[in-house]
Amino acid sequence: MSGTDSKSSGSHALTLLPRLRTLLKHAPNILMVLCMVLAASEAVRQHRETESIRALASRVVTAAHATNRREQVIALRDYIRANVTYVGAPASDDERPFLRATALETMESGLGYCGEDSRAFINLADAVGIPAARVNLYGSNPHVVALADLGPSEQVVVDAQNPPHIADLETLDHAMVTHGYDDFSTLNLRRLHLGWLFSRVKLTIGPITYWGENPHAIKALLWSLLALAILTPRWGRALLRHLLLRRGWIHVSSLKRVREPQVGVPE
Repeated sequence: MSGTDSKSSGSHALTLLPRLRTLLKHAPNILMVLCMVLAASEAVRQHRETESIRALASRVVTAAHATNRREQVIALRDYIRANVTYVGAPASDDERPFLRATALETMESGLGYCGEDSRAFINLADAVGIPAARVNLYGSNPHVVALADLGPSEQVVVDAQNPPHIADLETLDHAMVTHGYDDFSTLNLRRLHLGWLFSRVKLTIGPITYWGENPHAIKALLWSLLALAILTPRWGRALLRHLLLRRGWIHVSSLKRVREPQVGVPE
């Protein structure tokens, strides 16, 4: 390599160095914006799915002339049984999304196991104002069903799979005794290898159910939390500085001395 080429490459490297420093300086902001964009994208997808599920649930209960909660639960359950099958559905965990298919994906593909059937039912029920939650049943033949709230102190097990393990609407206690289950949980703790630590966990039907049964909502929340985690240190420093200035514990002149190098002192 000639001396000229060496000087040229050295000059090019010196030109890139300030750009690299600038990029690294702004990397947290770039990453935060990316996380916010991804969160917004997932939130939009969740909104569209919710609207589609709401429209489908309305059509089903209207066609069935279902006027009360019990009739609506049966109509939605029977619709899923008639339109979703596990025959031909991906069998291995590697072929299935980690958060599993959404309710709309299951209804559009017509493929799903008991977990996907229960998710579809829970979202359809929620769309017509019926609170419901997932219940994992454990025994010789583990199964996933939904627990639907029919009114004051009345909750029933809903098995939307076809063919069902539990054909009719039953209370959870009755279903466990009748169908040979020895344990249950509204959280799949055994998938997390925590079944040995907790038994018969039953969460109150509420917001946790919504987040747990909507993958797009979960992703939107996770991306938002990551953006917040990136943003918090910067806002935290600014807020702390503001409080210290207000209390008079530090002065603006002190901050300037920190930011601006003294004349004649090399940086």
